[in-house]
Amino acid sequence: MVDPFDDVGLAAWYRAFQEGIDAGRHCPATWKLPELTVWLRQGSRAYRWQAYAAVDGKRVVGGALVTLPLLDNLKLVMFDLAVPPVERRHGVGSALYQRVLEVARGEGRRSLLTEVVEPYQEKGPDAGIGFAEHRGFTCRSRELHRVLDLPVEPATLDRLARQAAEHHGDYRFRAWSGPCPDDLLIGYVTLCGRMMHEVPLGDLDYEPEHWDAARVRDGERWQQAQGRARWITVAVSPDGTLAGYTVLTVPGHDPEVVYQDNTLVLPEHRGHRLGVALKVANLRAVVAAHPQRRLVHTWNAEDNDPMVAVNDAMGFRPVERIGEWQRDL
Repeated sequence: MVDPFDDVGLAAWYRAFQEGIDAGRHCPATWKLPELTVWLRQGSRAYRWQAYAAVDGKRVVGGALVTLPLLDNLKLVMFDLAVPPVERRHGVGSALYQRVLEVARGEGRRSLLTEVVEPYQEKGPDAGIGFAEHRGFTCRSRELHRVLDLPVEPATLDRLARQAAEHHGDYRFRAWSGPCPDDLLIGYVTLCGRMMHEVPLGDLDYEPEHWDAARVRDGERWQQAQGRARWITVAVSPDGTLAGYTVLTVPGHDPEVVYQDNTLVLPEHRGHRLGVALKVANLRAVVAAHPQRRLVHTWNAEDNDPMVAVNDAMGFRPVERIGEWQRDL
């Protein structure tokens, strides 16, 4: 395991990990080293992260990042393997995978989950798919990775906002950047907890997540430590409860990009174009505060038709597919 407090060793691990995970991709969205360093050094209430390096002599020839859930999904280990192209076909990926297996068994975990990137335009068999299939993984879900070029034409956002306003009536919107306002915290916790209940998960074996105020506040602290700014807009229903939310994350160590994170409208509030209204309002706020940003990344399950339709209307374009591959031990 890489010592997260060894700056030299951590940088060598990251170079190999980033080179491997970004290889052949048009729009990778790999986190920067300072952001991952916070994860590895501090952890959180909800997750523990560990980095592993494959070493040949003094050279780091591949890396793995392992995520251990701590509040829910306690049977699960999530991981990413990355080997630079020049180091492939020499058993490096197999050695890293063996280490992941040892970690899982040592922690008493019974299920493994990883992602395999596939080109959006099919070009034949993918090496990552073969690697996963050979080790007993099956693809349980697929997401589309889409990007939106900034700035978006103001007329496009105006039109979408106007069309949505005709449907959402007495719903109000609240927005913030930084910690969630105290008066919205209980409702926001509820939305976070409902997220994994409501989004399409395909055949993934993934338990509902446990959310409380402490988990929200802990996440806010380590996002701040990473240099990330989160912009959140919520829809407030006529009875004062929260009906939906959307999150954009602005990374401080990656000056041109924005990440579109969770967006959810609760089923009982759907049909009012709240998803469009939320995303347009939040994007406008971020672009006004960060006009130098040039690209928004987002990920949606391929069968999440309502959210895909919203992204299409906003101008997002697909760049790759992400397969969620899982196996039981």
